[in-house]
Amino acid sequence: MGLLKTTDADTKEKILSTALHLISNNPNHRVSVSELKRETGLSTGSFYHFFPKGADDIAHDLYVLILGDLKNSILLGTDSISVTHKFIHRCVDNFFNWHLNHPTESTFLNTQADIVQSERGALASQLKQQFAIKLTEKLTTILTKEFPRKKFELRILIPAFFGSCQEYIKSWHMKGRPSSLIKDAKSKMADFLYAGLIG
Repeated sequence: MGLLKTTDADTKEKILSTALHLISNNPNHRVSVSELKRETGLSTGSFYHFFPKGADDIAHDLYVLILGDLKNSILLGTDSISVTHKFIHRCVDNFFNWHLNHPTESTFLNTQADIVQSERGALASQLKQQFAIKLTEKLTTILTKEFPRKKFELRILIPAFFGSCQEYIKSWHMKGRPSSLIKDAKSKMADFLYAGLIG
């Protein structure tokens, strides 16, 4: 019997996880292919096979993967919720908890946001748009049942949700606030968003 072979998926995962570790430990540092080669022991060919544009492709793929995981986490446990206030609180709670439970990935998202502005950021932008539509549809269903005679401007709420929560998390990272205080912060943020929606 031969030795187990390393698959393409294993190699790609090794490159991405190593890059994430290096970037998160030094957020302002641009990781190079030579640095990743040294850390992983892989050849130059292995890198450019998976990431033709080198380190920029690696950073972009990481951003898309991590962003996708965050978006999937936000709606966890919301299927049975039929009250707007509870729904918003659960989404905000999920958002904050993801950042607390994934400190490395959270640091990466908060220091690599310029990736979305680049040409290779199209997929990341598309992910955000798709999730915004999904969140809007779910919230609209709840609001219509709870407040059948009222109209809502969800185009304002969705950017507010992402913008306010993300900026709060970013300031948390930068100011080194203790995570013990985040429970109150989550509740206040959810109440703020709900008040802005209901009026």
